[in-house]
Amino acid sequence: MQPTDVLIIDDSKVITKITTKALLLNKIDGYAFDVEHIHIAYDGMEAFEFLGSHPEISLVIADVMIPRLTGEELIDRLIDTNRISSLDVIFMSTQVNKGSIHKKSLEHIQGVIYKPFNDETFSESFNQISQNAKIKLDETKEIKQNHSQQTQYLNSWISDYLQKESLELKTDILEPMINLEFEHNNVVNNDEFFMLFNSVLDSYIFEIDETHQLNLPLIKNIYDRWREPEKFQDLGVVSEFDKIITAAKNSLSEKSTLEDIRFIFILPINHLLNKTKKRINTQDKYTYEDFMPYFDDLLEVFTSIDINYQATETKLILQHIQELQSLQEKVKELYNKDKISKYFEKIAKSSENINAIYEHIKMSLRYIKLQIIPFYIHKANSTAWQKAKKSPTIAKHLKSYLKDQMFNTHNLLCNKKIISPEDMKQFHKYDIEKVILLSKNLDTLDLFKNELAKKLPYLDIFLYTKNSILKRALEKETYCKVVIDLDYHDSIFQNGLLITKALLKHHKKIKSLAENSCLYILVSQEQLPSISMYQDKLNYKIILKPLTKANIFDKFYLGS
Repeated sequence: MQPTDVLIIDDSKVITKITTKALLLNKIDGYAFDVEHIHIAYDGMEAFEFLGSHPEISLVIADVMIPRLTGEELIDRLIDTNRISSLDVIFMSTQVNKGSIHKKSLEHIQGVIYKPFNDETFSESFNQISQNAKIKLDETKEIKQNHSQQTQYLNSWISDYLQKESLELKTDILEPMINLEFEHNNVVNNDEFFMLFNSVLDSYIFEIDETHQLNLPLIKNIYDRWREPEKFQDLGVVSEFDKIITAAKNSLSEKSTLEDIRFIFILPINHLLNKTKKRINTQDKYTYEDFMPYFDDLLEVFTSIDINYQATETKLILQHIQELQSLQEKVKELYNKDKISKYFEKIAKSSENINAIYEHIKMSLRYIKLQIIPFYIHKANSTAWQKAKKSPTIAKHLKSYLKDQMFNTHNLLCNKKIISPEDMKQFHKYDIEKVILLSKNLDTLDLFKNELAKKLPYLDIFLYTKNSILKRALEKETYCKVVIDLDYHDSIFQNGLLITKALLKHHKKIKSLAENSCLYILVSQEQLPSISMYQDKLNYKIILKPLTKANIFDKFYLGS
């Protein structure tokens, strides 16, 4: 091993002798020392001048407190002249000065050996510093790699934002701004990264167009897609359908039977469609043609009322609907016996086989149109409103401007004059809410079924006086709200609270309704203290008796 050229800097000749002796023991890993390659300087200025004329020096061992230039001032000079890049530097200091060395100096040295030391302890400390320095170097490389990746992300995100907002991208302005944020060796965590995204974007836009107002929901949407990509995945139905078709095309032959077609073609498509439908947790349907044109308007209204309204989940569902439409178009392309014959040439001579594929394409097309897309549309509407009602700003607006009206898309859009009252007529079939009530009190049943239904024709109320019938109804019926009378009891349950607990445990739909503030218990003023303690845990809403049309409506639609 070639001897290492080293410079020892200390104004104490005793320390320089001990340090020299420690080096000549050659117990330090990765280095070799001999007398001719060990050099001494007694102050910082002498050391700086010596380093300037001796480029072969690769290791510096310097006391922090030395005359003329201190160890830290020497580091500053070496940084300014870029000499630091070719040096390994180790400081020597007393325990009294521990913690007083500036962070900037520490970033450019290997470590510190503390006095007093002898030749043995010096070697041990040096070796430990070398190991730590290697670990630190590896960590710094990893951090810099992460910085490089994060730089690419910022470039991509800001470019995406500028494109969506129709703003100009000037790389000569943007790239220096991004690079400036990573001129350090520190880890940038997710929260800091999000702040950087905001900060750099804000600075860049101010530079090119200071009149532009940042689109905060768009910024969050771009960031969330990176942070939780699994929540924003495409359905992948089109590519999966293409794979099924290609596999069938390659596998089917002149000798293929109807059984072959069933296993190679029909069952895989059925599996794809069923798997897609299982992603939707709702039974309601909205037609695409009637409902979808107003979704952008709806989200825009919510955002105009509350700028912090986040429509990320809704937009993802709408993106899924677009995918399903693409799948529908793909299936339509084969909805013709002549096209099927040309596509599956190997079985074209068998009209029976062609008919089997044709009939299944026909069925699949109907299934997508009637059983998948309509449910996704309902899910988009439901998700948008769930998020909106959790916004105090939007809730306040709804209470003020939709008094005595159901809070739904069409009433809101009509209130905002985006659609006319005449246009709303086509949507009435979607606006009916099914309410399930469990009670044995005749006055309560009459109020809901007659008085309330007359006042609010959009309510379709189902009354149940037996718990066993209710359970069957919950499994079959499509419903929006469930109301349970606390005074209800039967041979199994002593009161309505116990029934509520059982329903929440065994019915997923009831749990979902509770989470969305659509599960209610009818309670008298005297019963209120005994039931309030469970409210936060079970998520039910309380409607106080005596019942009136007003307090039921307020609880259903105003949340008061």
